[in-house]
Amino acid sequence: MVTAVMPAVTQEQHAVKDYVRDERVNRVMSAARVAKIRANLDLEGIGMFVVSERKNGELVILDGAHRCTALSEEGLGDMAIPALVHHNLSMAQEAQLFLVYNDRLAVDILERFRIQVAAKDAEAIVLDREIRAAGFVADKFSRNKIMAIKTLQTLYRGGSSTGREAHLKTLRDTLEIIKDAWGTEGTANKQTINGIGSFLLNHGEEIDQAHLVDALTLTRGGANAIVVRTHYHTTEGGKKAMAGAELAVAEIYNKGLKAAEKVKVG
Repeated sequence: MVTAVMPAVTQEQHAVKDYVRDERVNRVMSAARVAKIRANLDLEGIGMFVVSERKNGELVILDGAHRCTALSEEGLGDMAIPALVHHNLSMAQEAQLFLVYNDRLAVDILERFRIQVAAKDAEAIVLDREIRAAGFVADKFSRNKIMAIKTLQTLYRGGSSTGREAHLKTLRDTLEIIKDAWGTEGTANKQTINGIGSFLLNHGEEIDQAHLVDALTLTRGGANAIVVRTHYHTTEGGKKAMAGAELAVAEIYNKGLKAAEKVKVG
């Protein structure tokens, strides 16, 4: 949950060219969004910016960056725009404030996660630490990327997006098993995290993790085999996404084992 920040605030006017962006506390700029604002530019409806005045005098935009960029690209850098100016904020408070003002907007989940880390959100800090420790990165472009942040959050919360009990060991083991079985390049997706994580959550004491790694490593198709099997179990078998992924992992784990060694899943 985003906690509202209540800093000292003044209402001021500054030229468009005086406002600056810092992507550590803001979303990545979308050229398409800027173009849309420019195409439908309404100067009377441009609204008010929300900014943080830093000790060095910089006016860092927390809400209104796309509008500001659109005005600048229209050659309106000298135009005065009103702003709510927050004073004496730390960078973590700036990031929190961005989340407050953008809580109802369609902020990309990875963008939101990155900013939550900057805001020192406790859960985000733990997830980011474990992602990096396993050799992955939470972004869209790295070869060892993880984009399934909501899936990791659900796993960490015990299989429920609203769960309150932290399952750090399950999260850590899931990422380590994925890395040990297939490496870090394109392997940590929604299906592999769901499947391995749910299998561990529900049957952890029954599972030989070394055998699980070996079975996954030897499976033809690698991580993509979990994706394919999950798709089959959800479309043909009527399973929900998490249950279908867990069944896919269980099938691989159980293959070749004696009946007494197999793990039964619902």
